[in-house]
Amino acid sequence: MYSSITEDKWMRHWILLAVDTCTLILSLILSYFIRLQSINFMRNEYKNVFIMLVLINVVIFFLANNYKDFLQRGLLKESWYTFVHTVVVFAAVAVYFVVTQSNIAVSRIFLFLFIFSYLILGFMGRIVIKAILRNYVSKQQSNKKLIIVTTQKKAEESVKLLTNKMYYDYELIGLILLDRKAQENVQESILGLPVVCSAENALDYLKNNIVDEVLMNVPSRVKFPTKLWDGCVEMGITLHRCIQGINQVLGETKIERMGSAIVLTSSMRLASSWQIVAKRLLDIFGSIVGLLICFVVGLFVAPLIYKKDHGPVFFAQTRVGKNGRRFKLYKFRSMYVDAEKKKEELIKQNKMQGCMFKLENDPRILPGIGTFIRKTSIDELPQFWCVLKGDMSLVGTRPPLVSEVKEYEYRHKRRLAIKPGITGLWQVSGRNDITDFEEIVALDSEYISTWTIGLDIKVLLKTVAVVFCGKGSM
Repeated sequence: MYSSITEDKWMRHWILLAVDTCTLILSLILSYFIRLQSINFMRNEYKNVFIMLVLINVVIFFLANNYKDFLQRGLLKESWYTFVHTVVVFAAVAVYFVVTQSNIAVSRIFLFLFIFSYLILGFMGRIVIKAILRNYVSKQQSNKKLIIVTTQKKAEESVKLLTNKMYYDYELIGLILLDRKAQENVQESILGLPVVCSAENALDYLKNNIVDEVLMNVPSRVKFPTKLWDGCVEMGITLHRCIQGINQVLGETKIERMGSAIVLTSSMRLASSWQIVAKRLLDIFGSIVGLLICFVVGLFVAPLIYKKDHGPVFFAQTRVGKNGRRFKLYKFRSMYVDAEKKKEELIKQNKMQGCMFKLENDPRILPGIGTFIRKTSIDELPQFWCVLKGDMSLVGTRPPLVSEVKEYEYRHKRRLAIKPGITGLWQVSGRNDITDFEEIVALDSEYISTWTIGLDIKVLLKTVAVVFCGKGSM
């Protein structure tokens, strides 16, 4: 799932609008107090000025373009933008009063104090929020790892497209050169960015490494790498293509700006920033409720697990998350301590076809308490901690084992295009009857392609019904 660059920027603009409005109101209050030595700033003549200034500030936000490239602007340029914005807001208010012929007795000293204080507070507010946003975006770089696909001759230009404007949204992790042969010994880095592989082994590299997005900047004289593009689509990797004679569009697409480049973005699912935020808020709320339930249930379950088979109450296992990231998944232990060692002996009894392991009447399950907590899905409750941390979501795809991912074909990696979930379409679609891994991949792909918050809520409600009807473990 992909939150578009444009949507992310608009979210920052809304934050900036809020900061500008707050500093404007603070400037009005401060100017009023200095001039009139009172905090009764609701006198009619001043109350109207307050309201008009706030409303005009909002209108100018939508009409003006002084928020463009906010994170990239230096102190001098930011001071100029702040000055222009302040003058325009004040001028707009003056024009309004002249046009409407409003007879308002407002102190001129108050107005000058307002201009002066808004210039200072507005500038300080922008600098502070700029620092906060830059710090936030820089910490999010690990969530957007970008590979550039280009040619040897165009490589330097491609890197500069994303770095010459202090582009903060991505962590550039490498270059794939289309005109580099696998056996060639060519330049290993360009402008400090390593050449990670050639076109011949690019799909293998993308499959086995953490890559969130790919930018393709291919000269018109070079044959477009359709196989590589299709392979990325199959793996669920978000694609950007510098626009120069586009012949085909695959998946959901959007034209947007990335640094200095105009690109065509293609992904399995283009989600807005608000949808991403809504999903995360749902995860946080749901995980807090789930952890409270986990704590209460654990008071009763933990002693029974320990009594049945002396050992840890919780089972921790490394799983693979979004785009190949590894994390620790936690469960109430429902199997014997040596269950992982016995797995190799039971491989031949695997009832699943493909890259997944599942047994009927698994002999490693603790009799009694183990069977009960798996049947009721109680063993899954500690996973709410993974959701709260951000490694998982309430609804998503099943988090695979590291050994399973190593067996994936290119098309299977599309399951990793989003965060794994505690539940998902597979779990509420007769999971115990599905024995073909390809069917699971198809369900996961359907979920990613059609995702909405409404679908998540629908899956969660179905999950509750599945658990309470005793149709199997999650």
